[in-house]
Amino acid sequence: MKITSIEIAGFKALVKATGVYHLCLGAAALYRILLGLSSFGFSANYNWQHETAWAFFFFAVALALLFGTDTFCRLTFRPEALAAAKQNGSA
Repeated sequence: MKITSIEIAGFKALVKATGVYHLCLGAAALYRILLGLSSFGFSANYNWQHETAWAFFFFAVALALLFGTDTFCRLTFRPEALAAAKQNGSA
């Protein structure tokens, strides 16, 4: 099966968009932590450790996706397909 450079670029854009989404989720978790520390943000059963763990997870996933896009592309597509797509167009 022949893979075009457009498909590879689309896959890379999808991975980066997912990374940006997780970056936004991490920022939202940090915002909830800041609201929870204030007096008007949450009720008395607010669990800031839980929110901190999710924020750490979202930021870790975002970093892996944003900085490891090429690695995920090499894991997904065969190396000879990537080389052929680069010869046929810019990937």
